[in-house]
Amino acid sequence: MKKENSKEIQKLSDEQLVKKIQFGLDEYFEELTNRYKKRLLQYITKFTNNADFSQDVLQNTFIKTHKYIHKFDINKKFSSWIYKIAYNETMTYLNKEKKNKNILSLDNNGKIEHNSFNQKDLEALSVNFWFENEMTNDIQASIKKLPIKYQKIIQMKFTQGLSYQEMSELLKLPINTIGTQLRRAKKQLIDIISKQI
Repeated sequence: MKKENSKEIQKLSDEQLVKKIQFGLDEYFEELTNRYKKRLLQYITKFTNNADFSQDVLQNTFIKTHKYIHKFDINKKFSSWIYKIAYNETMTYLNKEKKNKNILSLDNNGKIEHNSFNQKDLEALSVNFWFENEMTNDIQASIKKLPIKYQKIIQMKFTQGLSYQEMSELLKLPINTIGTQLRRAKKQLIDIISKQI
């Protein structure tokens, strides 16, 4: 990567970078790794709770990304694709470790604890982390495809950062109803995003 072109390269979208890599300009892959390594490491560590293992999973994620990047459809969102690879690589690691290692799960209060492997808990953690940390343009566009009431509750929770109590007061709905609507909204949103991956 030429130093004098670094600023121009940084202005390119993920998909534009991928297109150049697909044309054989492999030096553009460095910019992709720079963009995602910190976020992906944080994402992976939420599952493994081990910095060393997370680095290994991250490395495997980038290796697999590079290996299959020529198959990526640039009409779709690269961020969704690479997070899916990271998730799959993390699950592979956790499945290998689940027999004799401390694997995180969620306690009744939603806090992370070391216990037995729980696939549903890990998926729930993945969803919450994604919404809280990856409110990118593609997700915002997907949110607009939800029914109005679900759009509102997703934005209030993950964009405005409101608590269940605050949402309950603003929407004049019971907290249990807020929780139910939020779960349904997230499920519909996941379905919409999954079709784009």
